[in-house]
Amino acid sequence: MSEKNLRKTADILFRRRSLGNTQLIGRALTRLELYSDNRIASVTLLESDLKEFGANSADCENIIDFARDIDTVQAAVFFRELPHGVKISFRSKGAIDVGAVAAKYGGGGHAASSGCNASGKLDEVKKDVIETLIGLFS
Repeated sequence: MSEKNLRKTADILFRRRSLGNTQLIGRALTRLELYSDNRIASVTLLESDLKEFGANSADCENIIDFARDIDTVQAAVFFRELPHGVKISFRSKGAIDVGAVAAKYGGGGHAASSGCNASGKLDEVKKDVIETLIGLFS
């Protein structure tokens, strides 16, 4: 592959995002919350956010990375409200086994990246998950 084609491929893969994804990143970051001396970060999107921006679930990919990439953060969690429950994504820099946290809620993955779907209202699920994560830092 030529250098020009390699640059074009890299640009498509790593330097482009949809307008919907960009708008959702902005909205999620307005809801950024930090816990446990800034070692845990959460971001949240509502079902209405996706509708407002004409976005879809693919536009939610990698939003959690903006929370995880904060220098003090050791574990990040992304909550996305669904019509009947909450989709939860976890990321860790290694201090916390987020796979074990996801498993508590019926999900899976591995120590650094995992996820699950939880039934219940967003606020209740979020409170329980955050309390679980905080407990791991105690």
